[in-house]
Amino acid sequence: MSTLPHTAPPKISRIRPLHELRKLPDDAIINITEASFLLGKHPETIRRWRKLSVGPRHLKHPIYPKHVEYLIGDVRDWIMERFSPPGGNPPSLWGRSIPKSSTPFHHNP
Repeated sequence: MSTLPHTAPPKISRIRPLHELRKLPDDAIINITEASFLLGKHPETIRRWRKLSVGPRHLKHPIYPKHVEYLIGDVRDWIMERFSPPGGNPPSLWGRSIPKSSTPFHHNP
């Protein structure tokens, strides 16, 4: 009887479009690439934040501890906590569309 070797989960190279991410419920799991897209930062920046305990709360895979995921609700909450004006309403980030010319890691000065 042979057993299958344990392999890491497949890497997701595709980023779901913003309109799909916006529709996800708060308990939906997203990968680091999608989290970095929503946060407007490079994935390495998100990894560094995680090591410094600065970024949004993350989840470690129970079998593959190096595989990190995020609940989209935690990413949304983290953004709202940092970008809401004092005593004001949070910005309407989830209703705003991103121009087609924008890329996840493109910085517009």
